[in-house]
Amino acid sequence: VGVKVTAIAVYANYCYLAAGERGMLTYDVSDPMAPELVHTYDAPGRVTDLQRQGEVVYLNWIAQTTGGYAIADLSVPSIPTVLAEHPVEFLVDRVAATETHLMLADCSSGAIYVAALDDLPQGFSTVRLSFEVCDIALGDNKLYMAHYWGLITLDLASMETSTTYVGLIWKSPSASYYSDSMCVAAAGDCVYLGGPTALYPIDGAA
Repeated sequence: VGVKVTAIAVYANYCYLAAGERGMLTYDVSDPMAPELVHTYDAPGRVTDLQRQGEVVYLNWIAQTTGGYAIADLSVPSIPTVLAEHPVEFLVDRVAATETHLMLADCSSGAIYVAALDDLPQGFSTVRLSFEVCDIALGDNKLYMAHYWGLITLDLASMETSTTYVGLIWKSPSASYYSDSMCVAAAGDCVYLGGPTALYPIDGAA
């Protein structure tokens, strides 16, 4: 690949990579031991995250002080068809999607932007947190955000947040934490919060 890969999605016999300046790379992995590059999407900026939802992949890009997102159709998995490209007036380094919502995040500033898919490209509601977010995941009507001391949950109906504290998971000797040392994933009513030394299963319905 030649660059840092920061996110991966898989569909059919194809793998989609968020590959920074190289955009989104599509690999044929029919032979897992010999992946073959079959397509490159040259985004307007650095692609740092992507997520597949059904036959659609959502991805972001970062271009200097702004960013944007794109939506690509995977009906022909080897050649993703870009349905839309939308620049935005803010940085975007994470993206997540469900069947009903799209979420964009500027993790370094704690700014979260959520929109119903039917309201795109406009219609983003903004939630501004007072701290950096490490990672994000979308569940049923909830957005989960990883922080170094726990899990923050945003209810998409009320746009209210709640916090589950699990203790100090990671902090460097200089008292600053690394944003890439935390991750979160949602599966049904269970949310998994991961750090460099532990995995925390949390009841997402609570």
